[in-house]
Formats: sequence, structure tokens, C-alpha cells
Amino acid sequence: MGLLFPMPVREDEAGLVRRPPGGGVEVKSHGPAPFFWFCLAALLAVLALMALAAAAPLARMASSRDPLDAALARAAVALLGAAPVLLVGLHGYAKVLVKKGRSLAVVHRVFGVPVLTRRLVLADRPEPFLVAPSRPSPNMAALRGDAAARAFRTQGHHELFAIDEAGRRVRIDRHTRPADLRALAALLSKY
Repeated sequence: MGLLFPMPVREDEAGLVRRPPGGGVEVKSHGPAPFFWFCLAALLAVLALMALAAAAPLARMASSRDPLDAALARAAVALLGAAPVLLVGLHGYAKVLVKKGRSLAVVHRVFGVPVLTRRLVLADRPEPFLVAPSRPSPNMAALRGDAAARAFRTQGHHELFAIDEAGRRVRIDRHTRPADLRALAALLSKY
């Protein structure tokens, strides 16, 4: 989720990087920009209008004797009910990296409630983090090699891996800027 929810890369980012009293560091991803909240409000308004407009036809379809019509009505009602919940939950998502010594926990939260936690014991090596390129995506600007189209070239994605004590690579974050991932790895390595 590093493309939509970037991680901080400096210790002075208030509220996102903190040092708990027991030691270590806790790094929390940035939330969505205010523009995305306005988009969410507009999308929820459109979904509400769609639900109001479709309520009577869906009620008729649900009470139909045709099982296909009834199933389609239930599916549409489920979609109109689940879409707002999922969209609001996506806007409340945050990833938190908690590092203390060789221990690293990757916690996925929705509005502060932990939903998924993955705990790792990092490899006993000087640099337990690795930044590697992933999904190189050349486009027409890159294939043609035109200097005028240089700004339109895609650089692909890069991934930050933690190497656990078994030698496995565990993806921690991904981003289009490898320098940000290296800075995040350096920040985590300090603790």
C-alpha cells in the first residue's frame, strides 16, 4: 500500500514516527490526502442516491417468483450496502511498523483497530532490509527513447523487504521512489 499510503522517512514527521517508552520506534503510514476525503463524500452521496432510486425496483425484483431476479436483487442490495463500508474502511486504513531490536511487527489497522499483525524476528546481519526493483513497466516513452518524452517514462515499482532469521524475504512496503524506501530502511535500522 506504499503507493496510496506512503510511509514517513524522517524522524521529525509529527504524529507518524514515535518512540514508545519501552524503546524502539513506531512508524505509521500517512493517511489519505483531504482530496480523497472529498471524493469519498461525493461517492457516498452518489451511492445513497443510487440506493434511493433503486429501492422500489429492487424490492419488486426481490419479491419476484423468478429465482434469478431475486438473486440479482439480493446481490445488488449487498453491493449497495458493502460499498460504503469498504470505502470508508479504506480511508481509515493505516499500516504501522513497530521495530525494537531484531523484532519487527507489521500491523494493519482500520480506524486504529488492529486487523492483521505479522511479527518477524529479523536476521542477525548488519542490514536486515533490502530494497529491490519490482515490476519494471516500460511504456512507449521509454521504448522510443525520445528525449522530449523523458518526463512521461514510468520507473516501475520498488519493494522494501525485511529478511527474517530463516532468510526469507518479507515485503514491508513498496513505492515508486527507491530513495524513500532506503530512507525508511535506514530509519528502522537505527532502532
